[in-house]
Amino acid sequence: MIDYVTFTINAIFAGYLCDTRIKPLDRLNNLLDFYESALKKSGASLGCPIANLSLELADTNEELRKHLQAAVEGFIAQIESCLEEAQKSRQLKSGLNTADTARFIFHGLEGAILHMKVAKSMDPLRTFRRYLNTYLAENQKKHA
Repeated sequence: MIDYVTFTINAIFAGYLCDTRIKPLDRLNNLLDFYESALKKSGASLGCPIANLSLELADTNEELRKHLQAAVEGFIAQIESCLEEAQKSRQLKSGLNTADTARFIFHGLEGAILHMKVAKSMDPLRTFRRYLNTYLAENQKKHA
């Protein structure tokens, strides 16, 4: 089941984050738009299956934990790759640590989704996106 869910989520991430016809930061926002729309349609009740499994199973079985960790690392790697493209295309400052930023984005998104489910409200996700967009705007390459 973990493999199937990981494959499905990786395909969604790749579909948005690897579309080279679109600027990298726009790709990231399109991915977040997709998730916000899907979560809104669910009445703020769905979550990330990998996160849900992680919360329930990560401390019960070391092999499952490692499997879930690998899935998460794969998602983060796709975000990081998109951020690296944003640097190469001069959308982001060259000094931005893309590995840390990718982790910040993924961890923030998962936390917002968790709180969204508890609050039964899209507000946590929207707050996360607002602050993420501010952070990315502050790290955009300024053109003279």
